[in-house]
Amino acid sequence: MRFWFLLIIISSNCVLAQNQNNTWFLGTYLGMSFSGSNMFPIPDKASPMYSVLGASVMSDKTTGALLLFTDGRNIWDRNKALMPNGVLYPGTGSDQSSHIIIFETAPKKYFVFYSDQLDKIYYALVDLNLNNGNGDVVYKQKLLASQMDLQFTAVKMLNSGGYWVITHKKGTNEFNSFAVINEQVTTAPVVSYTGSASFPNTQYSYGKMITESTGKRLAYLFFDSDINASSGCVLQEFNIDKRCGTISLNKNVNLGSTATYDKLGSISYDQTGQYLYFSSYRSNDMNSLVQFDMKSNASDNGRILIANLYESIGDLQLGPNGKIYVASSENRTFTSKISVINAPSMAGTNCNFLFNAIELSRNPYLGSIGTEKFPTFISDISETIPNSKKPELRLTANCAQSESSFEIKNPIDLIYDSLEWDFGDGGTAKTIAAKHIYNAAGKYVVRFNWFVCNNKFQIIDTIKIIEKLNLNLGNDTTLCTGDTFTLKSPLTAEKYLWNTGDSSNTIYINKPGKFNLKIQSGICTAQDEIEIKYHPPLFTALGDEYFICDKEKELVKLDAGKNFSSYKWTPTGDTTQWIIVGEIGDYFVVVKDFRGCGAKDNTKVKRICDFSVYFPNAFTPNNDGLNDYFSPSGNDIIGFTMRIYNRWGQEVFTSNNLNEKWDGNYNNTPCPVDTYYYITKYQGYQKKKLLEFETKGTFTLLR
Repeated sequence: MRFWFLLIIISSNCVLAQNQNNTWFLGTYLGMSFSGSNMFPIPDKASPMYSVLGASVMSDKTTGALLLFTDGRNIWDRNKALMPNGVLYPGTGSDQSSHIIIFETAPKKYFVFYSDQLDKIYYALVDLNLNNGNGDVVYKQKLLASQMDLQFTAVKMLNSGGYWVITHKKGTNEFNSFAVINEQVTTAPVVSYTGSASFPNTQYSYGKMITESTGKRLAYLFFDSDINASSGCVLQEFNIDKRCGTISLNKNVNLGSTATYDKLGSISYDQTGQYLYFSSYRSNDMNSLVQFDMKSNASDNGRILIANLYESIGDLQLGPNGKIYVASSENRTFTSKISVINAPSMAGTNCNFLFNAIELSRNPYLGSIGTEKFPTFISDISETIPNSKKPELRLTANCAQSESSFEIKNPIDLIYDSLEWDFGDGGTAKTIAAKHIYNAAGKYVVRFNWFVCNNKFQIIDTIKIIEKLNLNLGNDTTLCTGDTFTLKSPLTAEKYLWNTGDSSNTIYINKPGKFNLKIQSGICTAQDEIEIKYHPPLFTALGDEYFICDKEKELVKLDAGKNFSSYKWTPTGDTTQWIIVGEIGDYFVVVKDFRGCGAKDNTKVKRICDFSVYFPNAFTPNNDGLNDYFSPSGNDIIGFTMRIYNRWGQEVFTSNNLNEKWDGNYNNTPCPVDTYYYITKYQGYQKKKLLEFETKGTFTLLR
């Protein structure tokens, strides 16, 4: 006989969201329908399928509507009509023999995996885009592998959106994982040697291989070649590397006294994956339903007997509502009655097992013939990681002897076990982002290698390194106070940036500080810094002014001060510390110290003599050319003012100029003969000191 197992690629976090499992066809035209947490028997003649051992059914993942189903011999469409080219194989087969896979990159396309009566596994492709949306079998009888046990399962790949179809080689401990990606089936499997060897005899095709909901653990129930296969069986749990497809033994499950029977029973995980249920099958003896706690470290794996019945217990299958349904007999005959574990995630008998609690609709024509098997579905409902894209390299070149950067765009998308950069000059790095210094300019071949499941992948690129920019602004410098320093980049570059904010290649400095320049040409940058200091300022003081009256008799000594290394006088041209001068004029001196720093000063030599002033005591303004004006006279008078008053105190004349004379008139009228008074104010030097004077006196106007 042939039993079919269903696989579907759907990303979800919850069993209850898997609507593709909402319709079950089984037994003699029997059926079950799920909606939320409820299960409803499908009325009599649910399908045209007659399969005592079971079938596979696919529903729409969103709506739960029927899409297609198979009993291992034929494939029917959503209208329960045989698909064109839908006859797969007219024989009988094992307990499990088919999978259906939908491709995310090719919607409405399904793979069907199935086995023959001996040891071969085949696959077919169904395209629901054809035949007016009812589907057609594109091809069939494609050989996947031979010499296989007839139990197999599938899990989602960790990435790529594909599946691993997992099989077991007959008579060995060899697992084969076949990659199914998009519409391609890889016939070269990933091989893992682990666990016990299965019994090589074809008659022992009974058993079951399932995974828990994450697809990371696999339980396999089979007859073991290392144990007396006629009386015992083995249940082992394995770990699945969903990225590489490798299988490794996790633990042996201690079946205890239930390990001896003439047919293998069945197994099912609860939706959390913590509990594994096992049913034994003895034709003429008590049969057991056992719960194992897979988190338990006890030697019996937390084994608890749930039920012990003198009835046959057939297949166990987790439903989309989280309950486990149990095929069970009535009077040792499988009928349309089934049992249920209502709370399989509860420990022990709290799981609430009810024997023959559900009556499915009986076919009125065939009586009580029921089913030993339920449809099988992919248990893995985990979300997959997006397929690893071919990485794009991002190489940021720098100049020689500076760090260049190496990274990949979107590193989170890269799937890898290990990686390595080969920089082309003997240098390597093993981080996803790296930096490297090339000692010399040139073009280098860069290789990025990454390794996944012992496979090496590589991308090659080139990087161009240019000569290093050697920027040198020179040594730190100390300047003389007042000097302006021109600081210019010795290299021509595309960009300049001084810490002063200037962006030209030259700046002018007139104050102390540290001056930093960054330059860039292409991808290369360089910078340097120079400190400019100033010496303390020099001072020389000649004095403000000097005075002489007679250059023949008086001389002035101008002294620039000592401790200077050089002197330069103007206009004399002398180069001594001091000079003797007798000429009136401006004198300048420039001095320098041993560092070349200078100072300068200037002074004036003026002619200044002691003043003299004379006031006449009478004048005769009669126009005879003799003493016609009253006019004081003098030398070296500064700021002279004079006012003249008559005897009544009336001001008749005023002047601010020593050389201005009074003609004896007032308002163009001759003044009478009389005595007049004057008051003068002026300044003059006495013994080189400027003094202020006020002089009062009288004079007589005569005619």
